Amino acid sequence: MSPLYVRSNGRAAAPRPPTGRAGESAAGQFGLPLPKPNVAQLPTGISLCMIVKNEERFLAGCLRSAAAHVDEICVVDTGSTDRTLEIAAAFGARIEQRPWRDDFAWARNEVLAMATKRWILVLDADEELDAGSHDTLHALRSAAADVTGLWVRCNNLSDDYKGTGVSSHALVRFFPNNPRIRYMSPVHEFITLDGKSTGIEARVAPLSITHHGYLTEIVTLRKKSERNFALVKTATENAPAEPFNWYNLGTTSMLCGDNPGAIVAFEKMRVLVGESQRGFVPNALGQLADLYTDSGNYERAIDAANESLRKAPNFANAHFSLGRALAKQERYDEARAAFKAAIADEAYAARQFVVDDEVSIWKAHSEIGSSYGYEGNDLAALEWFDRALENRPLVVPLRMNRAKALERLGRYPEAHAVFRALADDEPGDAHSVDYINFLLRRGCYADAWETIERVLPVVTPRTRAALLAAAASFPLPVAAAQKESLLERAVAAHPGAADALEALETLYRSRGDHAAVERLHAAELDAPLALAADHARRATRFLSAGRFADAEAVTRAGLQIAPEDAALHYNLGVVYVQTGRKEAALAELARAGTVGDLGLRATFLRAIVLGDLGRLEDALVAIDLVIGLAPDEVDARLHRFRFAVALGREELAESTLRSALVLNDARIAAELATWLLRKGRVREAQGVAELALARK
Repeated sequence: MSPLYVRSNGRAAAPRPPTGRAGESAAGQFGLPLPKPNVAQLPTGISLCMIVKNEERFLAGCLRSAAAHVDEICVVDTGSTDRTLEIAAAFGARIEQRPWRDDFAWARNEVLAMATKRWILVLDADEELDAGSHDTLHALRSAAADVTGLWVRCNNLSDDYKGTGVSSHALVRFFPNNPRIRYMSPVHEFITLDGKSTGIEARVAPLSITHHGYLTEIVTLRKKSERNFALVKTATENAPAEPFNWYNLGTTSMLCGDNPGAIVAFEKMRVLVGESQRGFVPNALGQLADLYTDSGNYERAIDAANESLRKAPNFANAHFSLGRALAKQERYDEARAAFKAAIADEAYAARQFVVDDEVSIWKAHSEIGSSYGYEGNDLAALEWFDRALENRPLVVPLRMNRAKALERLGRYPEAHAVFRALADDEPGDAHSVDYINFLLRRGCYADAWETIERVLPVVTPRTRAALLAAAASFPLPVAAAQKESLLERAVAAHPGAADALEALETLYRSRGDHAAVERLHAAELDAPLALAADHARRATRFLSAGRFADAEAVTRAGLQIAPEDAALHYNLGVVYVQTGRKEAALAELARAGTVGDLGLRATFLRAIVLGDLGRLEDALVAIDLVIGLAPDEVDARLHRFRFAVALGREELAESTLRSALVLNDARIAAELATWLLRKGRVREAQGVAELALARK
């Protein structure tokens, strides 16, 4: 969501009655204060002012929406290399070129200086003037201008979820042509009067624009966040006492994926702004609340959301953020109250400086439904999902939530229809796999296989490999040759796919085809990787070959994808052990956890490393955990014995081995006999040795 800039400190003036003069009548209609009689007025009309660079994709649509409703078009180009200038000229624009100076306010002010008409309308090339604004502009052409502007509602189209609408924010984009009115801030620039950080006075009018720049393809193409980060960082360094700069740094850090940095910036803004009225503050606090929720700090999230609501009591975003934090704490009744308040806030959306309009339309409904689902009340959940779908019938997450609720309720034909419709409407990885998994949960293996064959052309190579590997494991009457063919097709689709490689290797080993295993290992070492599991398998291959540097590199690459992946942390721990970095190994092995076979191996290796480091008491604790998880693990008993001996705890050492004799492993008896001999207990050692020989 675009940052919203500044809030006017004044209240809207009451409309003045018409005086008979067109200019005064138009000004009064929108609550604009009339200038003093001696204030000179520029020629009647509106100057459209734009800064552009390589905007051939959108510029014609923008100018087509506005050209007939303004009196001149002024354009400053900062270095276009496409058809931008040709398009602008075709609409009769006056064009001046300027070298880019990493300062949006400067560029805006350059184009304002070109304007000759009484009023200025500012648009970006990826925006279009809404048709409902035309009459307002025509009425304003002759309005007398002082130093007060008009708020313009900017509706930001989004394709985050199919079928959604917009978020919106308010901007002063229509204002008098006056040299006292200029932009400030090198990025996320805003219009000011005499350089005041509180902006200019503005009134509400039926003016709106549609913004295309938040569509996923455009955001990716332009990389705005990365571009803006350097600018906002410089602005913050140059004016560290200005809270708006810290707000911009917070929003940009968040968009760049640096959530900890965003929290620091928003908290700095929070301190600097205090109780002053700035339009961006409620939105910043709402974003801060979401960041705290995502980091698990729910109390801080609640505090930030409540502060946002104190500053903007009917702010849907803040109620939504509050609800999310409360739901994470399983305070579902309170969370639902917050979400319902967010729905009611729709009546106040036009008063907000920035708002996610979808919160009141479907997102809050969806969260209420999910909260009922967490409580096991799927009938209530379904009711709320259906309410939301009445408003946004095509929203994908809502349809998926509905499908899952129907499945939990045992309404399988209805659930099947929704899963199938999603897969048909959204062909590709996510919903094709969701539908196939539903079929598998229902035991419909033949239907699942038919669906896999149908969707293979539209899914990514990695998903294709996963689907083919899964199909090879279906409990269907499949010949061994067909199973092998499926797995080989899977490896061909994505040669680094761990699931397919593991299954194919197991098949080769089952028939003793060691040459095929070696060929598989050799071929996979240079194959592309996609999932964390792929990286983990590759690291294991490198470890087996003694290529520790390569194993570390591929493991670290995997952790960039899945920072919490246990197998990757285990592999990194092994790398550290093999390269003598034992303290670092302990940390990585601890991150691998204690669950399953992997957790058992990680804990065992931790115990050995702790013993090597002389931390014998800690080693005993770790090895006891291993024995608790795997009581028949002979090597764990032997290590426990050795740790106890090193600690001088002879009774513990002896009892460890004697209690392990029931495992019928000759190594236990041999170790105990040797130890008894060292202690001079020859007769006992002889008896244990005879037992060991008997068990060979």
